[in-house]
Amino acid sequence: MTLDVHLGDLGFELIQERRGGSKRFARRSNPYLHQWVLIHPDGTAEFTWELELGAYLKAKGFHISVQDELSLLLFPSGEARGPADPDWLDDRLAEADGALDAVDLASGG
Repeated sequence: MTLDVHLGDLGFELIQERRGGSKRFARRSNPYLHQWVLIHPDGTAEFTWELELGAYLKAKGFHISVQDELSLLLFPSGEARGPADPDWLDDRLAEADGALDAVDLASGG
C-alpha cells in the first residue's frame, strides 16, 4: 500500500500538490488537533501536528493569562522526517498520541 492510499484510509485529505511533485495532506483528528504529512518526490515524508491548546482549555472553562488565548498553540519542537512509508507514519502517529497522552495537568507529570 502506498502512503497516499494509507493517508486516505486514515482520514487525511490532499490539500496541496506542488509542481515539483510534493504532496501535502491534512486531517483534523479532533476539534483541536491538526496533523499534516508532506510527501517529497525523493521518497521521504514529514509529519507534524498542532494542538489548539487555548481553544481546548477555553472550551473546558479555563482562562489563559494572555491577550489572545485562541492563538495559544502546542506543537512538537521539530518535524519528523523519514521514509514515505505507512509503517513509518503509523509510528509517528503513535508517538504523537503518546506525547499528548503523557500530559497530566493535575499531577504535573
